[in-house]
Amino acid sequence: MSLLEAFLLASGLAYLWLLVMPKHCTKQKSLVLEKIEMAAAGVLILSNLLVFKSPLLWLIIGVMYVGACLFSYFGYVQWNVQWQKEASSEVQMAMWAWDLGIAVSAFMLGGT
Repeated sequence: MSLLEAFLLASGLAYLWLLVMPKHCTKQKSLVLEKIEMAAAGVLILSNLLVFKSPLLWLIIGVMYVGACLFSYFGYVQWNVQWQKEASSEVQMAMWAWDLGIAVSAFMLGGT
């Protein structure tokens, strides 16, 4: 397994782990909608990594995650942290970097 694949595997599994977390991961969304989105993201990444291995799907995932990193960077998605009430600039940048890492990994595995 390559570093890119391991990073995407860890990311996909992290999304699925969010399903059992009792509190919100973001500040804006309903808990049910948030869990549906996180589950869909995890299943999408893991299914293409482990089953389909489609270059076109990697391209689509990469484009989606470029958008996701911009949403985090500009604060359209505010990530919830349990140790403070307001959004954390550090966590926003960490999520920007994580989403950018997913995008770059997807593009590299897709051959684009």
